Amino acid sequence: MAQVYLGKLCTVPKIQIDWYQKSAKNGNKLAEFYLGNWYENVKKDDFKAFECYEKAANVGNKIAQLNLGYFYDNGRGTEKNKEKAIEWYKKSANQKCSNAQLFLGILYKGTKKDSKNSFELVEKTAISGNRISQFYLGKYYYHGTGVKKDYGKSFEWYEKSAKQGYNDALCALGYLYLKGKGTEKNLGKAFNLIEEAAEKGSKYAQHYLGTIYRHDKGDIVKAIEWYKKSAEQEYNEAQNSLGCLYEEIYQDLDESLYWYEKAAKNGNKFAQYKLGCFYENGKGKQKDVKKAIEWYEKSAKQGCSFAQYCLGYSFENG
Repeated sequence: MAQVYLGKLCTVPKIQIDWYQKSAKNGNKLAEFYLGNWYENVKKDDFKAFECYEKAANVGNKIAQLNLGYFYDNGRGTEKNKEKAIEWYKKSANQKCSNAQLFLGILYKGTKKDSKNSFELVEKTAISGNRISQFYLGKYYYHGTGVKKDYGKSFEWYEKSAKQGYNDALCALGYLYLKGKGTEKNLGKAFNLIEEAAEKGSKYAQHYLGTIYRHDKGDIVKAIEWYKKSAEQEYNEAQNSLGCLYEEIYQDLDESLYWYEKAAKNGNKFAQYKLGCFYENGKGKQKDVKKAIEWYEKSAKQGCSFAQYCLGYSFENG
């Protein structure tokens, strides 16, 4: 989460890390915070990172509190716990950490507590100049989350975020140009913005660009290239798109299954349904009705009507 220090920490000599560890053992909580960053971003040890952030957060370090909230929010280094995530985001937000205010707002969005409160928190940090908040505010106006739908406002906030270099906002702007929402339709500008965002690393733009190449330009090789860039960033929609493409275009069941499994494990409901089909029919897998039902259930709980039908049919026919 705390990527802000990553560039520095990647080049920190081992002797400096040794001194941070000694300092942390002697009670220096700022050293604990730096160690947390090192464990998270360099050593890739979420459990150690969680321990360090917790120690620093308990003595009031607002960025450590933000990171601890993020770890609870996403089940990194600990069990997922939304209540704990909110608790630590609040502590950090109370110290004027704009990212904590943003994440708190996003968490409230999915609760009865209310999308209006979520909107207000995100709006507050967007107005203060936080580019990620500006992007989310654009999404809130687009979808009507806690506020009346307003594509013009959505465009305005996406543009503010994009001007600050937030790549996902570039992709969102491209989409609005593509659909002519909040601005005049401009297909050339849409493609250029989405391509720019994709080249700069936005996994959403990479997936969308792959879809444009597949369905609009008929270039399957380019589609796979961009889908894979997105899928390698663990974007489950791109992983699912690869599964579909290898199944439908190339009839390559092994490759299709590989991507469906990745997407399903990352929570994609359609991939979970497809995995259920593969198990039920012994397609690319040994037939296993029990596993098929497990995957259908995961998919059905997320609202996939195909999986719900398959479950109903399975229970009706034993």
